[in-house]
Amino acid sequence: MHWHGERQGVELQQHSRKGVFNRYNYLWTGMVIGKGGIWFLTYIEPQCISLLRMDMSKDLVAASATPLVLAILAEGDSYGYAIIKRVAELSGGHLQWTDGMLYPVLHRLERQGYVAAKWAASESGRRRKYYRITKEGRAHLAAQRQQWKAVDGTLRGIWMQACTV
Repeated sequence: MHWHGERQGVELQQHSRKGVFNRYNYLWTGMVIGKGGIWFLTYIEPQCISLLRMDMSKDLVAASATPLVLAILAEGDSYGYAIIKRVAELSGGHLQWTDGMLYPVLHRLERQGYVAAKWAASESGRRRKYYRITKEGRAHLAAQRQQWKAVDGTLRGIWMQACTV
């Protein structure tokens, strides 16, 4: 982390993975490079900044499990441990799934015909159960994507409105 100085009595930015914060947890985005340094132009209220570390509600994790698994399998066939690691990677570590959470989802998706599974040897020779998305699974993922886009757009709209009042 590093700081860029002060301008007109406002302490400016600290660079981090998620954005540029000042020492008072205000977010500034956009920049002007000029005499005296780099200055950030857009101010976002503190209540509009998400924390880097958060607890995810169980309801939200459960609701997002199906589209996440199907989207990961749409990237290519995979097995349980790799899916768990991919979820953690995609979420920046916010979602930490366990076997006990993933396998019931995979088994349900398999029963519904959205996922097919087969046993195969891994590179190390160990047998693993690999999962792949089916044609029906791709159609279900497309429907889920549209639903989540509607939810996302609605939440973004209300939250951005709340941040500008």
